[in-house]
Amino acid sequence: MKLNAQQLRTASIEEAQKATLKARNPLYLILENVYDTYNIGGLFRLADGLNVEKMYLCGHMEKPPHTRIEKASIGTYKIVPWAYFSSVAEAINDLNLHCHSRARGDDTNKPMIVAVEQDKTSIPYTQLHYSAPTALIVGNETYGVLRTH
Repeated sequence: MKLNAQQLRTASIEEAQKATLKARNPLYLILENVYDTYNIGGLFRLADGLNVEKMYLCGHMEKPPHTRIEKASIGTYKIVPWAYFSSVAEAINDLNLHCHSRARGDDTNKPMIVAVEQDKTSIPYTQLHYSAPTALIVGNETYGVLRTH
């Protein structure tokens, strides 16, 4: 059952999760230092629409519960699995462990890591050959994805 916006806003986290149990896509979002809480909420809505397996919030950023994230996400923060890590490197380690355990020891299930970035060396997203599982790193609104990964 898919909850509508009003139901999501008023449901408890437990009620929302119980009503939306479903298989998730092998897609992950990693947010790095996203400052605008409304952008964070919007990314939770995107993650819900794409039915992502998990969303990682990393670095210096707000996380739920936060009034503006709750408002912008329309309650989807309650149903999208998420975790906070201080760095993207820690999130990728967790993601590798998660994918490895799901594959029952099969190393072919290593996630493809893609930085969403505007740069002269970037490849248009429509020309990239994706493989599952895939993690998309979304960076800060001003300076993008850190180059330390």
